[in-house]
Amino acid sequence: MLIFGDNLMALKILYEDQRGPDKCGTGKGTTYRLSRKAAAILNEGVAYDITRRLDLEAIKVLIRSLLKDRPLRNSDIRSFTDLGRQQVYRIMKELEADGLVYQEGRGQTALWHLKQTYAMSSRISTSA
Repeated sequence: MLIFGDNLMALKILYEDQRGPDKCGTGKGTTYRLSRKAAAILNEGVAYDITRRLDLEAIKVLIRSLLKDRPLRNSDIRSFTDLGRQQVYRIMKELEADGLVYQEGRGQTALWHLKQTYAMSSRISTSA
């Protein structure tokens, strides 16, 4: 993990307080809280926009990574991309034209699979 800039300042504040994050709860319910000063430094300049959509290439990468685990239906892809039926279909057809995925079946029960040649080459490149 790289630590620099504001994160380093927050860690310095925690160190100067001579205590780490506050521990709350036990077992699976254990949570940790930062001091207000450290949290304010870490949150400074951070913007979160729930309405912002992923760009097309990021969606394609996300779909390919999920297809490594299991085949997906159009409705599955729509649920995590917040795109419409035709938009997902067009993206999947682009991936199919690129030779990365193939479709099995038709209609609502159709499943999209990752082509094995792509899956094998991505495993080899990540393990090297």
